[in-house]
Amino acid sequence: MSNATAGTLSTANGTSTTFTATAGGAVKLIATVTNSCGQSYVKELDLFAGLPPAFSLVRASNEFCDDIKYHYVPYEITNRTPAFTYTYNVTTYPWVKVTQSIQTYNGVIQDVLVFPKTYSGTIDIYVTTSNSCGTTPFFVEEEPISNCSGLGLRLSSTAEQFTVFPNPADDIVTIELKDSEKQFEKDVTISGELFDMSGQSKSKIKISDNKATFSVKGLKKGIYVLKILINDQVENHRIAVE
Repeated sequence: MSNATAGTLSTANGTSTTFTATAGGAVKLIATVTNSCGQSYVKELDLFAGLPPAFSLVRASNEFCDDIKYHYVPYEITNRTPAFTYTYNVTTYPWVKVTQSIQTYNGVIQDVLVFPKTYSGTIDIYVTTSNSCGTTPFFVEEEPISNCSGLGLRLSSTAEQFTVFPNPADDIVTIELKDSEKQFEKDVTISGELFDMSGQSKSKIKISDNKATFSVKGLKKGIYVLKILINDQVENHRIAVE
């Protein structure tokens, strides 16, 4: 048994073994059965003792709108435990139908909330996960959602070309290529624009020689979207201003 502090094992009549939890945590039980010929069979079982662990919700940066009618907003659960299912309850103002899907992005599991691309407002998100010991909740109040036309979000057919740092930021932000050896051709037009979550433009950014800096000093604390236009492709980065 892994994680011996989580519980104890007891055997009755040599035929059954009982695991008794004494503390919370993940546990792997490994049973080995050997017959008279010396052949062995190993069986593993993953358990979690106690309430599901506490978690939080982070809005991911790969948010996009498609060319049809949907706005995809991905979230990542910190301290996610594969043994548990996380259930979302989303309230919108005014009420609008929201669907949920699951995807993997850069090796990370994401829960994607899908909105009509015209929706602009706030949402409350209530996420829970449960087992026989009880329920662990997490609540996000008044999360802003902007319509696609305001943010200019759309799905890019290319991977992100630029990196933006520091993030969070309170003053100067730098934009530069992820791979400095892969420079764009001279005839490629690149520009940047910073939006708040209501879709209002806060700053236009000139990108020269595939790099730029701009200041977020004086902006209200919160989440902003940096839209980088590379010819007819749009790349979006979420920036937290502190």
